[in-house]
Amino acid sequence: MLKPSSNIFHRKVIAQFTTRFHKMTLVKIDQGELIGTISKDLDGNNFCSFRGIPYAKPPLGKLRFKAPQPAQPWQGIFPATENGNCCYSKNLFSKKMLGSEDCLNLNVYTPKIQETDLLPVMVYIHGGGFTSGSNSSQIYGPEFLITGNVVLVTINYRLGLLGFLSLEDKSVGIPGNAGFKDMVMALKWVQKNIKHFGGDARNVTIFGTSAGGAAVHFLMLSPMSQGLFHKVVMQSGCALNPWSRGRNCDREISDFFGKKTGGELLERLQNVPVEVILQVQEKIGFGLAPSKKKAWGLVIDHGDGAFMPQEPLEIITLKKFQTLPLMVGFAKCEGMVVETYKPARITPMLQNFENNIPHFLGIEPGSDKSEALAKKIKQKYFGNEEIPGKNHKFYEMVGDNLFVYGIYSTVKKHSLVSDAPIYFYRMSLETSLTFFQIKQAKRGAIHCDDIPYLFKTVFTPSLSSLERNFVKKFVQWWTNFARFGNPERNTWRSVNKTEMWILDIDKKPTLHEKLVHETLPFWDKIYSESPSGQKFV
Repeated sequence: MLKPSSNIFHRKVIAQFTTRFHKMTLVKIDQGELIGTISKDLDGNNFCSFRGIPYAKPPLGKLRFKAPQPAQPWQGIFPATENGNCCYSKNLFSKKMLGSEDCLNLNVYTPKIQETDLLPVMVYIHGGGFTSGSNSSQIYGPEFLITGNVVLVTINYRLGLLGFLSLEDKSVGIPGNAGFKDMVMALKWVQKNIKHFGGDARNVTIFGTSAGGAAVHFLMLSPMSQGLFHKVVMQSGCALNPWSRGRNCDREISDFFGKKTGGELLERLQNVPVEVILQVQEKIGFGLAPSKKKAWGLVIDHGDGAFMPQEPLEIITLKKFQTLPLMVGFAKCEGMVVETYKPARITPMLQNFENNIPHFLGIEPGSDKSEALAKKIKQKYFGNEEIPGKNHKFYEMVGDNLFVYGIYSTVKKHSLVSDAPIYFYRMSLETSLTFFQIKQAKRGAIHCDDIPYLFKTVFTPSLSSLERNFVKKFVQWWTNFARFGNPERNTWRSVNKTEMWILDIDKKPTLHEKLVHETLPFWDKIYSESPSGQKFV
């Protein structure tokens, strides 16, 4: 049983004392008692907030890089009154190093504490390229979604090398995917405990954006997470996006530690200060180019406790996954997200178009095939421009290659093998509600711009009548899907094997029978000729 540190003990004493003076609420779960706070939602109604709840043991020491272990019970009352630690990483917005390895916590928000008339549960997985982000209520505030009368859970998972290190030497037991296994552990916690917060464990929807969208797709395909959720929402990310995949990086990491390998390398990695791990991660670096797998992301693992024992595309094609109601979307101007990255990570895609050839295709860099395909890609997006620039043509190429084509292919592949409904949308709406605060002139919503209509963030301004109306619409659509498996009968229409219905969400939402996107057939042709067999079409 956990013995609180002096700091935690002090917080507990303060929490118990202040219940006399502040609006607080108690819940008892298997681990012990929790005290939370009472807040106001968008409509001025009360809801209960429990933050920083541990769902797994701190992954410290010999547990670093390993699969998560169940959380231990605690003594006394745990103060779930403020955000827990974020996972050690570089902050998405400030670019400062923040957080702790002791970060496997989640937040629960509920309209009211009850164990009858249980409400649908929505579990959100944050994005950040698997290297940054957190479940903080400053970015994912519940004030909007909670008005849809659901129980909302937001989770942390390990990031970067701490969450996704994969070592080729099988004897050391670091196959990778620890961050995804954290998500599975959090979902098991939800199944076991959410009824105490008024949530129905038999009606759980997982949803996420960007890397979180890819994560929920991986969870849908993984044998490890079968039965832990019942509906899935993927926003601007999926398993078929090239940036979602990781690789073994033994040799690169070994170079930083005197060429040590195997058990010696792991021992060194588990004993150095956490700051050193992030320094190694920064030196390995990563670009945005789709031509290479990152040092973090999904890897194929095997044996007992495998998260993904087979290629995701094979799992979909062979229908070896949970066929659940699915909602999938992307933003009209996905590619403009590159403006949030340093130029050094962008310019390689303009200087050498072979960097724009997805690694899925299995084409050898520098080969005749690679050079010929690079010319085709350049011609398709830039025509005869001698020196392509970072403009809307570039944003379109990046958006198609990194996001849209994989998402489009995901919808198509799932519709061919699944009898469960699939709803498809494009986010085009452009207002002052925007996630990345990019100042350039836009032609519609950019990557992650659906987030501010679902969550209150530190950037949320006073809402105009139009913005408030669309916050209400998004909340209605997402919570209807969580409750019924259908966002709205009169506005949305499910995809089928012959019709790819898509709702274009703009100031006047419009339903189209097919996705109007002239560049997608170009990528269809490229993937259909793939020598690697990774044929999405």
